Amino acid sequence: NGMGTCLLERAPVIVHREQHFLTRNRGLTCCAAPVFDHRGELIAVLDASGESDRAQQHTLVLVNMSAQMIENRLFLHRFRDAFVVRFHSRPELVGMWSEGIIALDPAGAITAADRNALFQLGCKSAHDLVNAPLERVFNISLPTLIQRSHKQSFHPLPIHEARHGGRFFAVACGPESKGGAGVTHVAMRGEPSTPTASRSALDELDFGDPLMARNIEAAKRVLSRDVPILLLGETGTGKEFFARALHAASERADKPFVAVNCASMPEAEIQNELFGCRPGGSAAAAAQGQPGKIVQADGGTLFLDEIGDLPYALQARLLHVLEEREVIAPGAKTPVKVGIRLVSATHCKLDEKIRRGEFREDLFYRLQGLMLTLPRLADRTDKRALIRHVFAQEAAAAPKVSLGEDLIGALCSRQWPGNIRQLRNVLRAMIALRVSDLLALADLPSDYGLPPRPAQPVAPAPGMDSLNPLGRAEREALLRELDLEHGNISHLARKLGIGRNTLYRKMQRLHIK
Repeated sequence: NGMGTCLLERAPVIVHREQHFLTRNRGLTCCAAPVFDHRGELIAVLDASGESDRAQQHTLVLVNMSAQMIENRLFLHRFRDAFVVRFHSRPELVGMWSEGIIALDPAGAITAADRNALFQLGCKSAHDLVNAPLERVFNISLPTLIQRSHKQSFHPLPIHEARHGGRFFAVACGPESKGGAGVTHVAMRGEPSTPTASRSALDELDFGDPLMARNIEAAKRVLSRDVPILLLGETGTGKEFFARALHAASERADKPFVAVNCASMPEAEIQNELFGCRPGGSAAAAAQGQPGKIVQADGGTLFLDEIGDLPYALQARLLHVLEEREVIAPGAKTPVKVGIRLVSATHCKLDEKIRRGEFREDLFYRLQGLMLTLPRLADRTDKRALIRHVFAQEAAAAPKVSLGEDLIGALCSRQWPGNIRQLRNVLRAMIALRVSDLLALADLPSDYGLPPRPAQPVAPAPGMDSLNPLGRAEREALLRELDLEHGNISHLARKLGIGRNTLYRKMQRLHIK
């Protein structure tokens, strides 16, 4: 009954001895696993039967693995004339029975996905992916993945899922009839026909804005050189995306990309994060200690976000790492040699911080090998193409959803003080709250559908009349410092050398709320 039960259950089963319907079969143990085609239709059952006193779980596992390998071969044969992406969360399992496989047409649209691909991506049905471009699933286009796979001799390359950022490893091949192991041209929908070998992960960020194009070209010229890069720009302009693309386009793409936000934790924690901690030095430290992010990035790229907020006491240690290419962990006697590409980013004006004695001038000169300023979203001339690209990433789980032209026009006219990050959040909310698959102007959240508010005259703060000229000057100075620290009371108190409670009392006295 193993094969018949498997056909009915559509799942791997064991039918052991007395579980058989027919008496003459009750000396057998049957292990059966289903075989599905690319449409999810059950087309066969693989069965292994024999005499055994015990249910053979290991036999069922082997049968199920064999059935999956048959499915993989059937899928690859069926789509031998298509582009194929093979991926897994572990690089050594790409090409094995548990890998996920996606087939794409010459226009770069997904035509089919096997069961393992759906499972690893968290999709219930292949219909969730069909007709979507690869960029809705992963943070890379098909031409770029093909070009990089060829360059790396088809060793699995690190990529990230577009929705949740999960890390996978993948290779892409062209149709067998055209020599699948070579670089094959893919004509992406709505794009001009260009050779894929000339595109890189950095090129994927070029949507037509002149300043971004200059940034990309400048970054590409230093890819193979040991030149630190400093990214400037407002919060939300995509500095980390640019850093990740730079890493992916470099020869270090198969090495670690390690990101650290220098403004997200206190000084003691950021020290442990960067340089490591001695055994028992923190609750998370193992008995032998914990290596820092700098050591973890060895061979790859270290991205220091908000470098302007790095505590002054740690700036000298970072400078030593950059000059000597070595790290001395707390409590260690022997330095560890490291080879890293450094990319740092900040929204602050570092020259002002240098004048105020908050940032080391020598460290600034070491960081500014190549300085690139990312434009505000409101200033970009490629907003329409950029909005479509961000939307494609956010709509990865809903490929049938599209943007109406009236909505795109409205989004282009906004100022977007939060830049690309704010745009991404608005699109994500619209997709989640949609009532139809065509998003229109009416779907724009009310907070964003209103025209920009006219500037209102600022009324004097309550209690200002009770302050003398010196008190008013002190109030204005403190407000400026608060603005520089983005309202972070802890940072400002530490900067002023006073306690938080003292700062709160001062703010109350100066009528600052």
